[in-house]
Amino acid sequence: MNNKDLIHLIRAQKPALPDALDARICDRLARLTKEEQAMKKRVKFHTVLIAAVVFVLLAGTAFALGRSNLMEYFSRGNLKPLDGAEKLIQTDFGEAVRQEDVIFQVEEAIFDGKTAVVQMLISPADPENVFLLHQGIQDTPEDVYEVSYNEDEYGGEYRTVTGRKDGKKIIAYSIALKMANENEQYVFKSSSLDGEELSDGSVRVWMEGRVISGAPDKMDVMIRSTYAPLEKMNDIENRFVFEKRITLESGREAAYTAFEIAENNMDARVEVLSAAVQMHALRGEMTVEYIYEEDRKSEPMGVTFKMYAGDKEIAVGGGEQTLLEIFADGRKRYQAVFEIEAFADFPEIITLEAKVVGQPRTLGQAALVASKSINAAENNVQTDIPGLYFAPEGSWSGACVTLLEGEIYSGRKIVLSYSYKGDRMKHLDVRFIAPDGTSVGEVETQMTVVKENGYTMTAMLTGSGWPTSMTVEFVLNGQVVDSFEALLYPMEK
Repeated sequence: MNNKDLIHLIRAQKPALPDALDARICDRLARLTKEEQAMKKRVKFHTVLIAAVVFVLLAGTAFALGRSNLMEYFSRGNLKPLDGAEKLIQTDFGEAVRQEDVIFQVEEAIFDGKTAVVQMLISPADPENVFLLHQGIQDTPEDVYEVSYNEDEYGGEYRTVTGRKDGKKIIAYSIALKMANENEQYVFKSSSLDGEELSDGSVRVWMEGRVISGAPDKMDVMIRSTYAPLEKMNDIENRFVFEKRITLESGREAAYTAFEIAENNMDARVEVLSAAVQMHALRGEMTVEYIYEEDRKSEPMGVTFKMYAGDKEIAVGGGEQTLLEIFADGRKRYQAVFEIEAFADFPEIITLEAKVVGQPRTLGQAALVASKSINAAENNVQTDIPGLYFAPEGSWSGACVTLLEGEIYSGRKIVLSYSYKGDRMKHLDVRFIAPDGTSVGEVETQMTVVKENGYTMTAMLTGSGWPTSMTVEFVLNGQVVDSFEALLYPMEK
C-alpha cells in the first residue's frame, strides 16, 4: 500500500475532503513514503498529489548519447511497455526556448492511443546563481533549504520551502499537460508527473496523461508551465507562463478482450459482474464491475483486485473506483478501472482475486475466460464492456447543457456526463432519437448522480442495435431545453 493508493481510496469517499485536510493528508503521506522508501531512487506520484521524489544526480544526459530517456523512464516502473514501443517515440519538437531565467525544451514524447507521456528538460539560464524548484518532484533537504512548519485548521502540520541557506535565487515552477482543444471527439486528462534533478541543475520532467473517452489516432496537447521567483509564486500578477502546443500520433491500434466468469469462488459478499481488458503499447487497462457488501469493521477500506496468469501475478498500476449504484439491501455496485502491464497476447484465462485493502487477507477468487465473441456479454444488462464511443457532431456546448463525456456499453447502456446551467435541483430527462425520427429505445431505467462539476446520467434502453448517428434531447418538464446531434463510432479493436 503506497501513498498514491491511499489517496485514491481516501478521495473515493464522499463527501469530498476539505482542501486544507486534503493537503495535510498529502503532506503526511509524502513524508511517510519518503521515510519508508529511503533506499529507493525514485517515487512516482499522481499529478493531483504533492509527494516527494528523491534526488537522482546524473553525471550526463543519456539523450545526448542517442539513448532514450523516455524508455529508461518506463523501465524503472513495474508496468513495462511492449517490445517495439520505442518506435512510437517522437523527438522533432523544435529548439529549446528561453524565457526569463528558465530554458524549456520538449525532448521526447510518446502516444499509444490511450497513454501519452511528454518528456521536458527545464534548465536554469544561470545555473551558478539560479536554482529550479518544484516541491512535488524535487527533494528539499533541510541542510540546503530553509523550511517552515505550519499548522492547518485541523491541527495538522505541513512543510513549506521558504528559501536556500546559501541565499541563492530559487525559481519555483509548476508544469502540466492538457488537451489543446476542448471541443474534440475525445477527452484527455493528465494523470501523473515525475521528475529527476540532473547534476547541472536542470530537471527532467515526465508528464503522463490518458485518453478517458474516444480513440484518437493523433491529438494536440498543450504543455503549460507557470514559474516565478519563489517569493512571488503565489502572486498571479508577477508569474510567468510558458506554453507549447505539440501534436502526438499513436500509429497503433488497441487490442480488446472481454471475459466471462467461468468459476466464482468469491466470498458471498463479492460478485464479479464483468471484466474487460483494453491493451495498448504502453499500458493495458482492466475494467471490472462488481457488487460488494461492505463490512466496515473488518474491511474499513473495502476491496481491490489482483490478477494472475497461472502462477504469475500480473503487474497492476494506478486506478480509480467509481460507485455506480446502491441497492435496497445495502450492497453497492462499483466499477474499478486500473492500469496493468502490457501484453502482446493477453492470457485467455486469468484469475481475479479480491483483496482486502490494507490487510493480508483475500475474499476469494474468480476464474475468467476470454469471450469467443466481443458481444458475448450483450444479453447481460449489467455488463460494462465498452461498445461504442459517443461524440457530439460539432460543439460540446449547447444553450444550457455542456457535454463532458459519453460512452455506450453492451447491454443497451449509455453513460453521459454533462454540466447544466439551470437549477441544480431540477432533474433533466434524456431522449435518444434516430435519424428517421423514431426513438432509438425507450429509457427503461435512468439514474443521475450529482457531482461537483455536473452530472453523470446512466440509462438502460429497450430495443437492440444502435444507429451511426442520433439526436440527444435534454428534457425538463416535458420541454426540450437542449439537443445535440451525436455520432456513434466503434472503439478500436
